[in-house]
Amino acid sequence: MNIFRRKGLKRIKIKGNRFVIKKLTPFDFIESEEIMPFTMFREESEYMRNFSKIKTDKELEAEYDKSLELMKKICISGVLVMDAPIALLDTPGLLTDKYKVISLFFEPDTIEIGVRLYKKILNHSLSLFVRLYSIKRDTLIYYGEMSQKFSKTPIECLSPKGDYTDCDAYLFNSFVLNVMIKEQNKAVKAQKRSK
Repeated sequence: MNIFRRKGLKRIKIKGNRFVIKKLTPFDFIESEEIMPFTMFREESEYMRNFSKIKTDKELEAEYDKSLELMKKICISGVLVMDAPIALLDTPGLLTDKYKVISLFFEPDTIEIGVRLYKKILNHSLSLFVRLYSIKRDTLIYYGEMSQKFSKTPIECLSPKGDYTDCDAYLFNSFVLNVMIKEQNKAVKAQKRSK
């Protein structure tokens, strides 16, 4: 077996640029504010509520900038080795700053490379959740309660075969946990009100 595959690494080439990428894990983001800076889930009711709002140009631009920063953050964590873009060979000091090098792939004329790199890292890191899922709160509560009843994690209840990555497990388990915490808080508030 190829040593790269065994270590969870993959060589890719995008428009002449070569990269070695790895599978993301929650540990890659342990020092950031949010442990995992992205999710593949949303509650169905939240989506419908947010969909009805009309956003201003300024809000859309801020959302776009936030998305680019997220993509850069994921690329920085997911890329282990890369060929330097030809434009950088004149300025060798820039090569030591991974953020600046990755940012070059998100410039207006190279953004296609950056977005494709982002997608390849996510596809390599996730096995079950390959798109954004809208899930009803009742379904999430069901998996939370089932996991408590059988002393398993929610992802183990969803996929008993275990065909998921660390990233899949963290994303699903933390999403279910957040919903369960909100439900417990609601129950506590309702109990306090009734006294």
